[in-house]
Amino acid sequence: MQQKNKNYILIVDDKKENLDLLIAVCKKFGHKYLTAQSGEESIRLANDHKDIGLVLMDVKMAGMDGTDAMKKIKESYNVHVIAVTGFASDSDKKNFIKQGFDDYISKPIDIPLLVKKINTLLDSSPC
Repeated sequence: MQQKNKNYILIVDDKKENLDLLIAVCKKFGHKYLTAQSGEESIRLANDHKDIGLVLMDVKMAGMDGTDAMKKIKESYNVHVIAVTGFASDSDKKNFIKQGFDDYISKPIDIPLLVKKINTLLDSSPC
């Protein structure tokens, strides 16, 4: 399994307004980022850019959903993935963690909480 370094955050969401918000967060806190608007595109980017340290993955997308994309990415790379979703119950959170996500944040996004989660996972990355 290849190790990725912490240079980029891959932001994956099929809605432009969600991408724009997450881009703004990355810019504000000095993180470089790449964006994808589908699960399939996220896998291509993960394969093409060996410098991704974290993935912010929307769960519900047309085509390949975020859970399947996360699993494909994690098959090849040791990278943390945060589920970004509108599913907000405690059982949803437990289910996403059980499926393989490293953490979870619900929409609407609590920006300070997201920043804390990003920094915690980037700091704990084995890369």
